Amino acid sequence: MLLTLEDWLILIGWLLFLLILGFTRFRPRFRVFRTPIFLIVLSATVSRTTVLLQMERFTTVVNFLYAFAIAFLIARVIVFVSFDLVMDRRREIPTPALIKTLIFFGLLLISLFFLNENLPEDQRVPLTSLVASAAVITVVLGFALQDTLGNLFSGLALHLEHPIKVGHWIKVGDSTGQVIEMDWRSIKLRTLSYDYHILPNSLVASQRIINYNDPPRSHRREIRIRAPYSSSPDNVISAIMPILEDNANIEKLPPPYVIVRDFGDHWIEYEIRYWYRDFALLEKVDGDIRRQIWYSYQRDKITSPVPVRDVFLHEVKPEKIEREQRLKEMEKLMRSISIFEPLSDDEFRQVHEGMHFAPFASGETIIRQGEEGDSFFVIYYGEAEVTVRQHDGDSSVVKILGPGDYFGEMALLTGERRAATITALTECGCFVVEKPQLKKLLEHNPAIAEALSKMLSSRKAELDEQISALEAEWERRHEKEKGLDLSKKILIKIKSWFGLK
Repeated sequence: MLLTLEDWLILIGWLLFLLILGFTRFRPRFRVFRTPIFLIVLSATVSRTTVLLQMERFTTVVNFLYAFAIAFLIARVIVFVSFDLVMDRRREIPTPALIKTLIFFGLLLISLFFLNENLPEDQRVPLTSLVASAAVITVVLGFALQDTLGNLFSGLALHLEHPIKVGHWIKVGDSTGQVIEMDWRSIKLRTLSYDYHILPNSLVASQRIINYNDPPRSHRREIRIRAPYSSSPDNVISAIMPILEDNANIEKLPPPYVIVRDFGDHWIEYEIRYWYRDFALLEKVDGDIRRQIWYSYQRDKITSPVPVRDVFLHEVKPEKIEREQRLKEMEKLMRSISIFEPLSDDEFRQVHEGMHFAPFASGETIIRQGEEGDSFFVIYYGEAEVTVRQHDGDSSVVKILGPGDYFGEMALLTGERRAATITALTECGCFVVEKPQLKKLLEHNPAIAEALSKMLSSRKAELDEQISALEAEWERRHEKEKGLDLSKKILIKIKSWFGLK
């Protein structure tokens, strides 16, 4: 038996369907066309089979199947082009699946009705009988599918009222996540742990919904921390505020602040309040704040707020052993620093014993360019970067500091504002010398100032080479003392800063 043109077309149709199956494995967005093309090829196959088997009584059913397949394809193409290719790209937000589904079924019914009316009168399907049958089926299914219908109508209400949209971060009951998909039955949330929570629409509609993206402006976040009664609220708040102001993920307006929340039995409870825009970063921001608070507590000698017990033991505490070991290492490190070379052993011991240790978290600003300062830092461990801000506002990294490097000597000895910003690249521990310690030493032996000025002159020249020519020119234009060499200028500033004659 020879194959007719219709037979060849049917074979080509099945081959085309197989090619589409393979193509859509790599292009998932086109999988929506699998079903309509399959129905069209299947309808053609069934029609050809009824002709070959002379089963004319099934002609009406086959024609209706043809019409349904074509209507299915028309509805799919219109929805795909209108939403997936046009609207979703313009809005950059996917249209909820429920909206697409409702529009698809509406187009399907309209297309099916139109195609059925264009069939020969003897081959049309009586739609009135279909409607009557559908009414009976609807009553039966209404009782059997109460939950499903509840989800459908709840989904319609959610889409009409727009309390949430795809992409929003929301909290429903115990579930918190980003809305990934909304369809006729449920809402899919992706949590911060990248788990999926599938919530029925009826459950979502009956729960309290917290939307972290609507209204589309900054939202407030609260973190509670504790500090001991031995540290005043002003000191604790002063230790926390720079951390909040330096965090790039915290909004500057409204500005963050800290309040005293409560007085407990063993501690004072504080509440940090800041504003954010990206809910996905909250856990990281909270963690960074708590991490840097620990370092700030260590530097400012704010002890851990724990219940106090009096325990009398006669043994050396590990903290004391650690401090003595650190002091020995500090003395060895300080001996190698050039600006302390003019000091005698006794004078060096006075400076050494007055120093204290200050840890900094990675990413934390140690000193900031342009600020006043009267402290000198020596890096014990870790790394820090030196950045200089130009007059046009741009900043550039001029040097990476490591263990044994030091900075801040010009501010300590002359009172100059900080010439650069120093930021910890890793966890960084520093030894710090404050102005009051050095003042006693210079009052006892003013000749040290002249020796220090000579040491600082070469240090300042090195710094001037590292910063831009524009900054160096600015420094020279604002130099008050004209005609003096750099050593004399620094000596004048040292004596003025410490009130020496």
